[in-house]
Amino acid sequence: MTNCIITGVGGQGVILMSRLIGTAAAAKGLDVKGAETIGMAQRGGSVVSHIRIGDGAKSPLVARGTADVLIALEPSEAVRALRYLRDGGMAFVSNRAISPRKENFDVGNASAHNRTDCPRNETFDGDEVFAANREVLSRKENFSAAERKISEETTAVASQTDTAIGYLRRAVKNLRVVDYESVVSRCGAKAFNTALLGIAVSSGAFPFGKDDVRGALIGRISEKFLEINLNALACEN
Repeated sequence: MTNCIITGVGGQGVILMSRLIGTAAAAKGLDVKGAETIGMAQRGGSVVSHIRIGDGAKSPLVARGTADVLIALEPSEAVRALRYLRDGGMAFVSNRAISPRKENFDVGNASAHNRTDCPRNETFDGDEVFAANREVLSRKENFSAAERKISEETTAVASQTDTAIGYLRRAVKNLRVVDYESVVSRCGAKAFNTALLGIAVSSGAFPFGKDDVRGALIGRISEKFLEINLNALACEN
């Protein structure tokens, strides 16, 4: 069984990545279950995709602390999703931070329910984020007291003056930080998500290889964008 979490913000291609993984796994005859949590994605909100590959999965959702792989297109979203990664799990994270839109940063706004940890900002404002997180968690009836405590403690640590990447380097043993500018200079920005997926697959984190993802691309991507995505898949950091 391989449990995977993919996270980013609206417009970065999280859903496409999950579809490519599912298609590649299914082509190998593997059972695949998955689900997405999409909050205000059109406005730059958080997007999280859960993927479970292999026999025995009763739910499409990855339980906290059980993900074998975390792929993050944005570093602060990686911090937010870190609760899912198991001890010893692998994380592949883009080093490009995306500043949040103001409406996604306002706890009084409807989009605030997406902000369960830290804002998408390379440098954290601890007091503001901790207060916002506590407000959000108080609305979630399905959170246990223990889960609230864990989430608040995670926020408090990650909300210091350190960067998201700095926090991840301390918290994740098997971390691969992918240099966005380096990859984009060779592969283009529009297919960065495919490049990041290719890097993760090359590590052996999934029960399939790049050739399987290539087949998934050919079956899912329009001819207009196929070449740049195939080139991105072959790109290495």
